[in-house]
Amino acid sequence: MTASKWSTALAVLMVSAIDPGAAAAQASCSAPDACFIDGACHTGRVCCDSQPWYDAWIVREFLAPTADDTVDMMCDVEFEYVEALAAHRGLSFDGPVLKSFVFAGSQDSNLTLDCGDDPTHPIGALGNQVIINVDTVRTPLTPTCGAAWDGVEAQVWDRPEGVTIRNCTLYGRIRIRGMIHAVKEGGTQCDVLESSRRQGHVDRIRAAAPTRTTIENVTFRGEGMIPLYVNPGVTYTQVIGSHFYGSSGDVAIYLDAESSHNVIRDSVIDTATGNGREQIAIDGSSYNHIHDNWIGDLQRGGIFVYRNCGEDGMVRISEPSHNVIVWNIFPYLHSDTDDPAVYLGGRHDDWDTDNYCNEDEGVALWGSSIDDRQFARHNIVAYNQVWNRSPTEMIRAWNDASNTPNYVYANSTCDCDFTTMSCGLICQPPLAPALIVATVL
Repeated sequence: MTASKWSTALAVLMVSAIDPGAAAAQASCSAPDACFIDGACHTGRVCCDSQPWYDAWIVREFLAPTADDTVDMMCDVEFEYVEALAAHRGLSFDGPVLKSFVFAGSQDSNLTLDCGDDPTHPIGALGNQVIINVDTVRTPLTPTCGAAWDGVEAQVWDRPEGVTIRNCTLYGRIRIRGMIHAVKEGGTQCDVLESSRRQGHVDRIRAAAPTRTTIENVTFRGEGMIPLYVNPGVTYTQVIGSHFYGSSGDVAIYLDAESSHNVIRDSVIDTATGNGREQIAIDGSSYNHIHDNWIGDLQRGGIFVYRNCGEDGMVRISEPSHNVIVWNIFPYLHSDTDDPAVYLGGRHDDWDTDNYCNEDEGVALWGSSIDDRQFARHNIVAYNQVWNRSPTEMIRAWNDASNTPNYVYANSTCDCDFTTMSCGLICQPPLAPALIVATVL
């Protein structure tokens, strides 16, 4: 217990000894989510500063036999502390943590979940996938769709900022959700649909979405679902030093429409993707930096930069532009694949044939409502290394006027034999000049 917490406890004891009313007030402050601090009963995150209350909360959420299978995050959590508290109390904290976690609204801003980089305590397990959600909270909870949509003034989106998830092994997925978290109506995400058809959508959806989420040293062990989904409008997410293994029925990482300024760096993205999909989808997302990564399992491609159109009637507005893709390694283990390491305008085949591009036609005077082209332009793809394939062959752009200009240069190749395990010694990406360093950092 810190000095401040000792001082608080001593002050309460002194007040109670002098004032019977204070003692009665403290005795009445007995609800599980309540704590008595500074002579008053409180609920919520302030109680995390009370050591007895915090310990009781840890026991309820992690160590009690009746603990719920979802932890609504209120306080910082370190698995190392949970383990120490369990040992002190004679309780069990063994094996995987079969719980989902929810960070919801501004009350959960700046909270940290730290798993301690302990492989004996993964979150989830093989065949028992869990979810970590970083969610905006909407008021009122349920939207009104169609012409009766409440309008901008009546909507309140309370978003979390600065959430950190680190040092975890995760059998499951992380979803960062803003407006898209709203209840579905008629098969669509009502808020995003209605907002996209009104002026100011891009600023509105970004202001409503979580921002500054950090995912650091997290190992994803996927099993069917997309391991990391960055939903519409989410900004300034950082993925640092993480690993993406296992399988996905789609991509490994999805950066959705109107999201921006996200960073993926120093990571291994090597997921067995499904549905003919690439490792990283940049769909109507802009100003992202993807650098210093190993992007493997390229049978279906590496990074595709594009803009979807019309799906569920939502208007896509932001261009997939000003993305910086540098210093990445793309190791081609199989010479028979033709899917590119980087594809600017990478949804052209589906774009020509999908039956939903006309679902937003004529509903607005902007974005994909008036032009279904992708506008993958002003992107930098430089100083990457493509192993065993030609970079001019495997870094390409769909030949459409909307996808120019882009800046593709100084990418290299390295021919090596994977069976000798020497590629890492032979192949080193070239150093980038200071201008590109400044751009990325």
